[in-house]
Amino acid sequence: MSILSELKRRNVFRVAIAYVVASWVLLQVADLFMGYVEAPHWVMHVLMFFTALGFVVAMIVAWVYELTPEGIKREKDIRRGESVTVQTGRKLDRVIIAFLAVAVVVLLYRQSAPELGNEPELAAPTPPHESQQATKLEPVEKSIAVLPFVNMSDDPGNEYFSDGISEELLSLLAKIPELRVISRSSAFAFKGEKIKAPEVAQKLNVDHVLEGSVRKAGSRVRITAQLIEAHTDTHLWSETYDRTLDDIFAIQDEIAVAVVDALKVTLLGEAPKTREVDPEAYTLYLQAKHLYSQGTDDNLMQSTAMLQKVLALAPDYAPAWCALGRNHMERVRTLLISRDEGLALVREALNQALRIDPNYAEAHANLGNWAMHHERDLETAAHHLQNALSLEPANDEVLRRAATLAWALGRFDQGHVIDKYLVANDPLNSMHLNNLAFGHLYLGQPEETIAAAKTALILSPEREFGHLLLTRALLLQGNYQAALEAIQKEPKEYYRLFGLVLVYHAQGLKAESDSALAEYIEKYGQVRPIHLAGSMAYRGEADRAFEWLERAAAMDIGEATYNLHDPMFANLHDDPRWLPFLEDVGMAPSQLAAIEFNVTLPE
Repeated sequence: MSILSELKRRNVFRVAIAYVVASWVLLQVADLFMGYVEAPHWVMHVLMFFTALGFVVAMIVAWVYELTPEGIKREKDIRRGESVTVQTGRKLDRVIIAFLAVAVVVLLYRQSAPELGNEPELAAPTPPHESQQATKLEPVEKSIAVLPFVNMSDDPGNEYFSDGISEELLSLLAKIPELRVISRSSAFAFKGEKIKAPEVAQKLNVDHVLEGSVRKAGSRVRITAQLIEAHTDTHLWSETYDRTLDDIFAIQDEIAVAVVDALKVTLLGEAPKTREVDPEAYTLYLQAKHLYSQGTDDNLMQSTAMLQKVLALAPDYAPAWCALGRNHMERVRTLLISRDEGLALVREALNQALRIDPNYAEAHANLGNWAMHHERDLETAAHHLQNALSLEPANDEVLRRAATLAWALGRFDQGHVIDKYLVANDPLNSMHLNNLAFGHLYLGQPEETIAAAKTALILSPEREFGHLLLTRALLLQGNYQAALEAIQKEPKEYYRLFGLVLVYHAQGLKAESDSALAEYIEKYGQVRPIHLAGSMAYRGEADRAFEWLERAAAMDIGEATYNLHDPMFANLHDDPRWLPFLEDVGMAPSQLAAIEFNVTLPE
């Protein structure tokens, strides 16, 4: 009798199938459970090792022994006529079918929450890979998440008001250095979710949660707020305010003071105060912020028009001027207006905000961002961002701009540390994850790039640039087909065309790469020459790359300098024209080293 026939007779194959299916179910259930209890990664590794070891043992046992009505006996001690392997096989078939049914249930359950590979679930993604472990913040006593207040108004359209009040409270509390406050994007990720405060606190790594509701009817407003201690799920403080819109700022100040008192926070200075403004202007301002957060071109234009209405009512309201400057910057970035047209608008709005309030951190941060990206003036950018950091060292938006400047200055270690801090402090922010992925790409770490980029795409599937990051990391790994599939999902055409140039070149498809490059030149060559220079450098066309680098430098766009650290330009580093070009645009290592810029992360 052949070995194959004997393996079949002894049910070794059936035992193998049953063991594999059962093991898969076990590992899936264990993975889900360990995710809930946040077990260390090594626990799963140990379980997988013993599962694999058990397979070998199961195969040996199936070959050597047979299950009989009298118990387990050695196969060699059983006469062939007394063997019951046929009946045992039927039982194993039923066992296999049962485990397969369970496997289907488990699979359907896991697919009910979208995920990519082994990345975190959308409901509560966590920072990826070892970067998560390196930057995970331990919960501290004075930490809080401000959840979006529930809109209890009869008009669902008043949701902008309840969201706005939540954001304003969050911003007010974030100005207290002694208190760690989770950023908006992570806190608002739970909007509309029926999830208890302790679970939110665990996912966001805080010890306290502030939640509440807002009911607005005409000029009357009722705000209910409650502070919850996560570990015990107990209310430390709660209050209901029935006031008019004229009192909205006093309510916010009172809530902030109550939170500080309840948490027994010892302030080193005075408690921050809400900026007061005409109530009608304030309502319009909250609407404008809500529209901006929607992320579409139409909403951006509506938000800009509404901010102009705010300033007609309250010309000295610095936050509205700052928001208007930010809107104009976004219009330039999305090509809704030209850089030259946007230059005067941005400067007017942001400088007006600083004339009203010289210590307005966000205005300094936005001016630094404009100088860096659109004026190629890293020294001015460093000046403004250093001011912003001195005013609000824990402001996540300021820190994000600071990380970008650190990368532009070639201080990769500093930029990467800030990005990791931001992801740890704001784990559901897809923009921070995108920036972290970008940093890993610059550092030549494709696996970490892929992990961060995929997590960002789970949080925001339509976010621009994320698929391009994924594509470039896959190219570094030599996974060209996956790179092609990834870039075809990129929503922004100029990023998609840029990525196709790289992918087709890597695949050796010269005609396709040339075609994508020609289309990019025709459509976007006048506004994004730096990408053309990078793609030509990647393709090994040094002369054409330098031609487009000169065009980018002549346009005086900051991106032309920020992107010069990109690994795409590696083919030019040994070219005798490279260092002189860097010196001409102020990006030589010695020039960058002379710019003073230091970031101290909050403890």
